[in-house]
Amino acid sequence: MAEANQKLAEVFREMALALELTGADAFRVNAHNRAARICEEYPRDLMQIVLDEPEKAAAKLTGIEGIGKGTAKKIIEFANTGKVEEHDRLLAEVPPGLFDILRIPGLGPKTVRLMWDKLNITRMQDLEKAIADGSLLQLPRMGKKTVANIKDALDFMARSQGRIPAGIALHLAEQIAEILGGVKGVNRSQYAGSLRRGRDTVGDLDIIISADDPEEAGNTFINMSGVTKVLASGETKSSVRIAVPDNREMQADLRIVSDGVFEAALMYFTGSKEHNVMLRERAIKRNLRLNEYGLFPQPENQDLPPQQQGIKPIATTERDIYKALDLPFIP
Repeated sequence: MAEANQKLAEVFREMALALELTGADAFRVNAHNRAARICEEYPRDLMQIVLDEPEKAAAKLTGIEGIGKGTAKKIIEFANTGKVEEHDRLLAEVPPGLFDILRIPGLGPKTVRLMWDKLNITRMQDLEKAIADGSLLQLPRMGKKTVANIKDALDFMARSQGRIPAGIALHLAEQIAEILGGVKGVNRSQYAGSLRRGRDTVGDLDIIISADDPEEAGNTFINMSGVTKVLASGETKSSVRIAVPDNREMQADLRIVSDGVFEAALMYFTGSKEHNVMLRERAIKRNLRLNEYGLFPQPENQDLPPQQQGIKPIATTERDIYKALDLPFIP
């Protein structure tokens, strides 16, 4: 179920990018991005809705908040044929290499479109050449600092090719958790993500801590030995690039939460995304609401998270959440 919705979300997301790259109006771009988010977060299998009751599919889909007639039509088309004709047409209009360039941190569709229009940059090799010969500097708002950041991002992508073996990632994650655990005011510190799920290889590190003094913990994290670049630094979230053996780097993300929701946050950021969708669906079937703050009674007001409405969670630990969802807890 989750996999089907993820495929739909990817179709709408690619359409939004292609539309923006080809100069479509912002309304169409935003509509497709919104459709991608709805597909990604909706707890039921959207394609199964179509297949179960074809004659009622359009009405059922448009009954979901945020899904209009155009989006519903595309979902029905994808459920019946495995593709969306407009998606195929849009992708045919855009050089495939542009989607690779969009993976570079800091480069959005508007900038990539400008590169394409003005310098005919359609591949990573074209971008590297434009940096080397200085022609990238000819573009509007493309100063030396911006070009240096793009080059740095390309270098990082080259150094971080491939996932890191779990043994190496585990050693580094345990070091980080130990360093942060020793900071005054930090109550608990643990790694999450694919490493905690027991994957053989890891793309990046996720560290969750509970702290009475988030600022000191965050400063310790971004100033650790081995950090090569600070990507973001905030009160509850920070991201860095950090050196690993074999002259490579990987990204490490820190989340800071209050101690009362530490276990719920740890479960949420352990994932995977598909597993979290499955848990949220089980919660909805039991008239409950699950998020990174815990398991709550389903609020009457669906527009605001329950914790913002003063609703108290019925479970905040992994063991209690799994028990409430009628699932075995496997440490």
